[in-house]
Amino acid sequence: MEEQAYRASRLLRALGSPVRYSIVKELENRKMTPGELSASLRRKVSTISDHLQVLRSLDIVRYEGRSGKVLYWLKYGDILGILNTAEKCVSKMKLETSALR
Repeated sequence: MEEQAYRASRLLRALGSPVRYSIVKELENRKMTPGELSASLRRKVSTISDHLQVLRSLDIVRYEGRSGKVLYWLKYGDILGILNTAEKCVSKMKLETSALR
């Protein structure tokens, strides 16, 4: 498998996790700390941190320590296009499935 296809498949696999998907959506509009993400998504901070590590390893999010806090943000806004396209596809599939019943 060529390198680009392999990396794209890893990206999609990472976004296949509901928690990581939600983290990316939360980071759409602003930088957030793991604690803020934890409160927003109602998950343990340790769980959020584990998922952020995966997103960092794939270069999806960036982070910076400031005043004792770590802020995370999306490195590329294009990631949101992938999520929006997936959501549109799901909506179409749902409509087509409903029409078949």
